[in-house]
Amino acid sequence: DRSCSMSEDVANVTNNFGSFIGTLTAMDADFHVAATVGDNGCITDSGAPAYIDSSFSISDAQATIIQMIDINNNVVPYASNTERAFVLFELFLQNAVDLNGYPDPSGCNYGVIRREAKLALVGVSDEPEQSPNQYSHYVSLFQGLKTNPDDVVIHAIGGDYPSGCGNNDAYTGMYE
Repeated sequence: DRSCSMSEDVANVTNNFGSFIGTLTAMDADFHVAATVGDNGCITDSGAPAYIDSSFSISDAQATIIQMIDINNNVVPYASNTERAFVLFELFLQNAVDLNGYPDPSGCNYGVIRREAKLALVGVSDEPEQSPNQYSHYVSLFQGLKTNPDDVVIHAIGGDYPSGCGNNDAYTGMYE
């Protein structure tokens, strides 16, 4: 979610991203991390690489995530899907893999998703999830891209269920 109300939260994410990447690297994890914010799901629209991996230094990873999120709307305009994490996940994946979950070289997010890797999706918002379909539709769709449906994990960073916290509404839709 890149809406105006999220500026402080996005700053916290970007400020702490170096620690996150440092931890993954210290664990010798094999990872690809990306952030999608544009209505078409293409990460490279921001001018950033398609993903961050262990070859990035912590400072380069932090600079790249800032470029991907494009909080100042310098490249990727604020759009209608900003509070629709499931729609953004779907569009992101459509631009990364074919219908069978294999990497699609024609997609703008080629290389982010690896067939043999787990797929972890993280929605971040201070609003309820606002995608047009029920969460179960998207969960089934994403699980269909993996041989083992347990290889798909969906996380939510948002207001506590059921009543939210602070200025954050409960992240319903993602909570379920």
